[in-house]
Amino acid sequence: MPTERAPAEPSLYVLSAVKTKTETDNEQNVMAACLATDYFPKSYNMTMRVGDKEETQSESNALLSIIDRSYSLFGFLATQGNRDEISCAVAGETKKFPAADQSQYSCIQVEDNMASDPQFNLLSLTIFGLRILFVKSIVFNVLMTIRVWIS
Repeated sequence: MPTERAPAEPSLYVLSAVKTKTETDNEQNVMAACLATDYFPKSYNMTMRVGDKEETQSESNALLSIIDRSYSLFGFLATQGNRDEISCAVAGETKKFPAADQSQYSCIQVEDNMASDPQFNLLSLTIFGLRILFVKSIVFNVLMTIRVWIS
């Protein structure tokens, strides 16, 4: 267990998937995730709430980062409720999922970033061809070396 590190409070992040309505009623399926990172020591529990449902992640599930000797804890909760009711609490700090108009983050459309670039495709094919040529030359040299040793 790391002992050289000074105590540090966790950074808390609350995330949620896109909401979908159920067929039977007006409530929505809510998938929420909480992430507490960069804290030390390991003695923190995480409590997630969506409406009436509550789930606690204990300190025994915390992961240790070998690089900076800090802990991280992740919690996931899927239930029916309202997206605005998502909250997460760690070490006395409580965060709620931000409303759509308050969110400072935006999603990147995958289709926009996956456009094909002809120059990149040509470069990839060229490198692939050179690799094939390199492997063929190594195999040819090995076969010729074996042939010389046999004769």
